[in-house]
Amino acid sequence: MTDNTPPQPSLEETSPQAGQDEGYDGAAPPSTRVLKAVVIVLGLLLIAGFGLVATTIIYRLTVEPESATSVPPKGLWGVESIPLPPGGKVEDMILEGDRLVVRVATRGGGAEIIIMDIRRGHEIGRFSMERK
Repeated sequence: MTDNTPPQPSLEETSPQAGQDEGYDGAAPPSTRVLKAVVIVLGLLLIAGFGLVATTIIYRLTVEPESATSVPPKGLWGVESIPLPPGGKVEDMILEGDRLVVRVATRGGGAEIIIMDIRRGHEIGRFSMERK
């Protein structure tokens, strides 16, 4: 029995070789180059982000935060007592952060507000309110 089918070309004969394709010049197409650049930039941003997170974690583990309630021991302050006006009576005190606000009732129905820095122990200011 004889086979009358023509011989099939081999795979090597049908596949184009690099450089044999008419439009192929060996360089990647522009869209591929842009895609490669985007991938590289995003990869660098990802690495930088991981580095920033790691640095922040290490920093927060090694540096002790300053306690908001820490007050220096007695004797380190410049003022150890708050002078009240004659006949004054403390009506109210409010602590806000490192500030102490003291409301003092004075004779004659007036009031005085004294603002203290509790961290340094000095008076920041006073406001007098009097009835007219």
